[in-house]
Amino acid sequence: MSVGIVWGALPAAAQPVTVQQPVVGSFSVNTTVSVPDRGGVHLGSVNAAAAGRTVLGPLPSGPSVGLQTRGSSVSTTVFIHDLRAMDEALLTSRPGEQAESPWAQRLAERRSLPSPAVAAQATPSPSRAGQWEALAQQAESRGKPQVALVYWRLAAKEGSERAAARLTAATRQPLSAPSTGNVAAAGK
Repeated sequence: MSVGIVWGALPAAAQPVTVQQPVVGSFSVNTTVSVPDRGGVHLGSVNAAAAGRTVLGPLPSGPSVGLQTRGSSVSTTVFIHDLRAMDEALLTSRPGEQAESPWAQRLAERRSLPSPAVAAQATPSPSRAGQWEALAQQAESRGKPQVALVYWRLAAKEGSERAAARLTAATRQPLSAPSTGNVAAAGK
């Protein structure tokens, strides 16, 4: 068995340790704003700065200095996707036609409006109502009153007063027997 003695060993001394902890903060902006299509707005921000100095002991042997700055902001941008216009452009395009032409026309129309989102919701689409009216008249001339009734209803939904009057007149008179045409489209 061997015995050893450790001579001259110094006790362990605590060393200062600095640990930087992440600081997580949150804030919110509780507001209502009106933002136009393809526009943006700054909703709010928070900025702060702090500085500090600490001297330990009677002698100025190296002060500790700290500086902190932070900033956060909230903004929003809006892009309204008009799915109805996209569907219409895709359905009316022809296979040999350039793919960009309907979109370029629609984009030019949108840019000419003062506020596309408000204009699209505030005014009925007379061109669309006119298209449904024309299809209703074609169906009537072909002897398909049930199909015409469907088109008159679609025109009335788009704001056509003429179509609304036709629907009122159609409810007062019994409809003639449906032809051998497309019966599935004639449902109410």
